[in-house]
Amino acid sequence: MARSCERCGCALSRYNRRSSVCGPCAVKLSESPSVPAAVWRDEAVRGFLVEFDFGRLSSRLRELAGLRQDELAEITGLTQGFLSRLESGRARLTHIDRIVQYLDAVGAPPDLVRLPLRGAGALPPSESHGCGSVEQIRKPGRLVPVEAADRASDFQALSVPGGLLRSRA
Repeated sequence: MARSCERCGCALSRYNRRSSVCGPCAVKLSESPSVPAAVWRDEAVRGFLVEFDFGRLSSRLRELAGLRQDELAEITGLTQGFLSRLESGRARLTHIDRIVQYLDAVGAPPDLVRLPLRGAGALPPSESHGCGSVEQIRKPGRLVPVEAADRASDFQALSVPGGLLRSRA
């Protein structure tokens, strides 16, 4: 019975007895791009995190890690086109789930980010929502005061520099 590669499904060579992936897939696996941990010591990177400026953060991460846009897109799960718009300021990451996914993917240390990343404790109750301010968030088709949004079961709001982030509960 012929064995096949676990990743692409092609037939494995009869000489490939130690691996369950073909040669090209093994090369791709060994060369997977990543963001080195050292980038988080950079003051500019830390500043972009505080400002929630993901476009400039992406650009700086790529510069420090020597990554192309398509490689960072592969790491984060974003498209290369969206990453290009993000870095040029024509697009923004505004949905909390997308932001958490992005920061998890690039390996942002939880202690540098005030979001519920894997490995981080929950935010204190006073910081996990809009804190009773009268700022507004967008609900489908209308703006709603944060207090009302806090009572709504389908949204959660998080106050951050530059506005509010929203997430479906």
